[in-house]
Amino acid sequence: MATKTNCQFCNNKFNLKKLIEHENCIIEHCQGKSGYLLFFNAIGITNKDYYMYVIVGSNTKFSNINKFLKDIWCDCCGHTSIFKNCQTGYKIQTNRLLSEFDEDDEFVYEYDAGDTTTIFFRIVKKIKNNNDNKFSIIIRNEQPIIKCKKCKDNSNYYVCGDPICSKCIEKIDEDEKECKLEIVNSPRSGQCGYE
Repeated sequence: MATKTNCQFCNNKFNLKKLIEHENCIIEHCQGKSGYLLFFNAIGITNKDYYMYVIVGSNTKFSNINKFLKDIWCDCCGHTSIFKNCQTGYKIQTNRLLSEFDEDDEFVYEYDAGDTTTIFFRIVKKIKNNNDNKFSIIIRNEQPIIKCKKCKDNSNYYVCGDPICSKCIEKIDEDEKECKLEIVNSPRSGQCGYE
């Protein structure tokens, strides 16, 4: 079942595809704000979508975006990360300004070269010039429902990459429980100690 999210402006509930089609509503209601509207999208290890619409200031550097993504979705063990321009494939240095790019430009962010979490994002709209580099989340996906591998109830944990519910976790070996990770609202959930 696809993850759904309420549009905080019109209160309708959408899956990811319909939410992207609904972007004009989001843009219209963000006109009083300042900076750039960005859309972030990633897929977790159980093929669930994670996404956010975020407003950032025009002086935002890619290093600021790196810190934001590490804080909210990615950082588990201090791994390295890179940005690439989707159109050219070239790596983007983190001291570059977002304002050097245009609306509809797309980027990829890769965190952890060994157990990689990949996040795609694009510049949806330049709303109004603003010099700060604050991040304001406008819309974020709700926590996806992930079914237990053993009984198909809703899961609470990953154990060695498999989603497990609270009942089934009691039945597994103690040594397996040592790699138990709580499921959280992040595409990094269940990978490399992230919780």
